[in-house]
Amino acid sequence: MADQLKTHLNEKEAAEISGLSVHFFRQARHKGRGPVYFKVGARVLYRVEDLEAWLNSCRVEPVQKTA
Repeated sequence: MADQLKTHLNEKEAAEISGLSVHFFRQARHKGRGPVYFKVGARVLYRVEDLEAWLNSCRVEPVQKTA
């Protein structure tokens, strides 16, 4: 399985990939925000595709102002 693409990330891996902190992900879960996640016992896992979808939903496209 080492050569297969990883599909689920723990919160530390999700934080590293997104550039956000583990604390951010914990707070987001507590507040009912952030990406979709799985709770398996005490472990929290994020699917890569859910993390990407959530990040894309946070995208802001600036509107060019006319002079």
